[in-house]
Amino acid sequence: MSLDKIEQWRPLLKKNSTLYKRVKVVMLLLTGLAGGVLIYLSVNLAFLLYSNNSEIQTRAINAAVADSHKIDNMARSVERTVRDITLVTGESEFNENKLIGILSEKRSNVPWRYSISFLSDADSLTVCRRLSISGRTSIQGIMDMRVFGTSDARGGLPSESLAGMKDGWQKVAWNKNDKAVILRYQKRLYTIGSSGEKKIIGVVSARTPLDDFQKSLVYQNLGQYGYRFIVNGDGVMLDHPDKNLVINNFNLLNYARSTYAADNSNNLLHAFKTKTGTSIFEKSIINGQKTIFRFEPVASTGWFMGLALLVDELTVSDGFLKQQWMQLLTAFIIFLVLSGLYFILLSPSSEVFNKRLKQYSWVVSVIFIAGLICIWVIHIARGATSPYEDKCITTFSQIEQYKQEQTDKALQTQSSPPQFIQTGITINSLSVSEPNEMAEVYGTMWQRIPAGMDAKQVGGILFPDQIETKMYESFRMEENGFQVIGWNFCTRLQQDLKSSLYPFDRYNIKIRMCQPKKFESIILVPDIASYKITSPKANPMVSDGFAISGWNVNNTYFNFSEQPDNIDFGRRTLMERPIVKDLALNITVERDWLSSVISMMIPIFIIMVILFSGVYMITHENDSESFSFDANEAVAIGTAFTMFLVVTIQSVRIQVIPLGILYIEKLYFIIYFVMLVNVIFVFAITKQSGFLFTYRHGIFYRYLYWPLYSSMFYLVTLFSFY
Repeated sequence: MSLDKIEQWRPLLKKNSTLYKRVKVVMLLLTGLAGGVLIYLSVNLAFLLYSNNSEIQTRAINAAVADSHKIDNMARSVERTVRDITLVTGESEFNENKLIGILSEKRSNVPWRYSISFLSDADSLTVCRRLSISGRTSIQGIMDMRVFGTSDARGGLPSESLAGMKDGWQKVAWNKNDKAVILRYQKRLYTIGSSGEKKIIGVVSARTPLDDFQKSLVYQNLGQYGYRFIVNGDGVMLDHPDKNLVINNFNLLNYARSTYAADNSNNLLHAFKTKTGTSIFEKSIINGQKTIFRFEPVASTGWFMGLALLVDELTVSDGFLKQQWMQLLTAFIIFLVLSGLYFILLSPSSEVFNKRLKQYSWVVSVIFIAGLICIWVIHIARGATSPYEDKCITTFSQIEQYKQEQTDKALQTQSSPPQFIQTGITINSLSVSEPNEMAEVYGTMWQRIPAGMDAKQVGGILFPDQIETKMYESFRMEENGFQVIGWNFCTRLQQDLKSSLYPFDRYNIKIRMCQPKKFESIILVPDIASYKITSPKANPMVSDGFAISGWNVNNTYFNFSEQPDNIDFGRRTLMERPIVKDLALNITVERDWLSSVISMMIPIFIIMVILFSGVYMITHENDSESFSFDANEAVAIGTAFTMFLVVTIQSVRIQVIPLGILYIEKLYFIIYFVMLVNVIFVFAITKQSGFLFTYRHGIFYRYLYWPLYSSMFYLVTLFSFY
């Protein structure tokens, strides 16, 4: 094909209107298809995020409403029982069996203790004797009956106090004597006096510890990190997983005024004032994580049933979101590329076509490079495994559940019941040796051993992954029924530090701990009460100012590591393989990506620019001879860069233990390919062979250089990080 004919290819294509129309239709269809996929992925992602958020709120509302109704139904059952007792007891013709039936029926499913407090006047004592004589064995075994005097000096309730006493649910708070929150419902007891008038003779009441009341209700499962709490109408905490809040009469409304956002605080105050339900998003008092709180009023008692669901546990996982964002990004790039091609086809002349082609080349290159950077950003923001997917321990309820599971397993296998030792640890410094796959850790750890246990028998900590450990006792004290022992330690631990995404890699430094005596039924559990906050992002298990050179610390958290041993250690009588139950401290770290980009990615870009400069010089029709660039220079440049890349790859592989081919190596392989093609291109230009290389002195390859190789970088990055 002659050069003249090549220059006229587009006008000829236009003259062949049928072919031209078909090409435009195909490009339009492809562009429309890409646009449709883009819209679908955008709508799907938006719907996913919206529906997930809506689902979390709906779940919180439904669970809180259900719990509120259960408490209300239980409370109304108690109210009916007390009412029935007052009616039967106050009747002139007392029916013993009727009262016993009421108490027996309610006692079977409600953990309440009913009592009657009588005054010491004649009418009151008459009713009291009647009950005592009639039900000496039956009634008194079910309920308490007491007689009070008529003055405060004798500890009784005078008639004046009874007259002013309010029927219904009494104000409750933490009771120091009972060491519990005691719920109490009461109703004044009347009878017909000797003169025929209605007279107060005492009080019928029902009381129970709030903990027993809660245990009698069957609640929905809230996941590992959700929890319930109860607040009275004034905002005072009645029940909460953190009992210190209950003991100290923590006031939620005061806390909301000083801590919550203004909108959330106002919504909460308005809900308590109007006795209506409300939802707010705030940080949890327990672990500092973003939580949805739902408050539902309990109509009969005036309390509020509170429910907290951890957003991070229930939201769409970061890994899934990362894939969705990458799909959307790729669809967007394809749509832009195809739209640009279709726009070029609409060029009215060859001059406009060549001009648009050049512009298109640069625009597409910028799009792919921007897409590459977006993938890096998505990976940095969404690429880490969530601690909640790793079942991190942040609440007391998780520990209690784990204790119950281990106790049940011991009963099923008829083994010794487990003993649980609270264990805590704080890391002062940590260094990572990637070539040796080793972490060197310095810190302090402690155990709270219950009084009565032999500290020499049950105490102590072993690191199963240790290479070498040095440990010495730093303190020992008695405190509130526990013997607290602390150690300072230095240990070198074997770790799995293989990488494939260097320099955007992440590691999980796992510090496993167990009881030194292998076959003792001692299980370590985290002493999370020692930490002010247990949110993994707050890094509570490391000291202030903790840092690892070249790494960023993302999360620190506890979890349990449980797996069967593959050997029986010579114990042939074992019915099943021993189970390894370790307490693990996890420290998730990511490489300092900024320094990595500067040291690794910028040189790649500079190499690509230098290689392009050679292509530009040899393809510039007017100045190619003045540049004096030929095959010898191309080979020399390729050889120099090849040696540089070989040395760089070797240094990286000395620094990192690769899991397959490293991401940075894949980028270097593209540069190898670029250098090889450039050498072939220079030879082809010199020999004047091949349409791609000879048309207008190889201008097609110059226009193709950045779009082709930037797309290759993008695709390699996409498949590496997806």
